[in-house]
Amino acid sequence: MTASDTFVDNRRLAVRVASHDILTVLGDLADRMGFDMIETLVHAGVWTANTEHLLENTDRYAKLLDLPPDSLRRPIGEAELMVRLRLPPAVFEPCLERLIARGYVERVGAGVVVPSAVFTRPDMIEALTACYRGLAQLMDSLHRIGGLDEAA
Repeated sequence: MTASDTFVDNRRLAVRVASHDILTVLGDLADRMGFDMIETLVHAGVWTANTEHLLENTDRYAKLLDLPPDSLRRPIGEAELMVRLRLPPAVFEPCLERLIARGYVERVGAGVVVPSAVFTRPDMIEALTACYRGLAQLMDSLHRIGGLDEAA
């Protein structure tokens, strides 16, 4: 009997479980930060773009308050971010302006960044902790349904 003979096709179930848990995590983040879901998406789009070049470095900037300094955050252009997030200007632009007005995003040169100081705010620490718990729950859920190793 080969691994493919024992493969359980749980792809639809895995996507359903993951989608539910991901939306729950995003909703919890939005609630904790006083954002709507689009603001949550735009905010995450900014900070993930700012630090995506650090993804391969897993030995630094891993702990809760071990933050990449602002000097390592790479601004993302507003037009590029809007395209990445697949949002129309009428939705994206006012949302970004609200985040800037509330101090969660800053314009730097030709782009935008979420400065490291934002991640030390109590609401952001709470949100990150809740997000971590949600991701752990998602991983547990996916592990419980099985069949994921062979699906890749």
